[in-house]
Amino acid sequence: MEGERKRSLVKSVVWRVICIVVSVLTTFFLTARWDLAVAIGTVYNAVTMVLYYFHERFWNRIKWGMKQSSTQKLLVNSTQNGGNIESAYVVKSEN
Repeated sequence: MEGERKRSLVKSVVWRVICIVVSVLTTFFLTARWDLAVAIGTVYNAVTMVLYYFHERFWNRIKWGMKQSSTQKLLVNSTQNGGNIESAYVVKSEN
């Protein structure tokens, strides 16, 4: 679970860096002012980075459209049949 949060955070930061560059350059080409371009680019993207993180966390809770991995299926089958949970983690392939 913690790895998923870190992944979401890293994804949002990388995406925001790309967006900051695009926003700053677009604003500069429209205004020819670096001070305005940097101000608009950083403030806008700081806000949207935070919003994207929570958007990503929300969607991670929705199971619609997600496939279950072989490991998860084996774990479910093993526990339903009274099997040993530790043996369920031997297979780690993803489908």
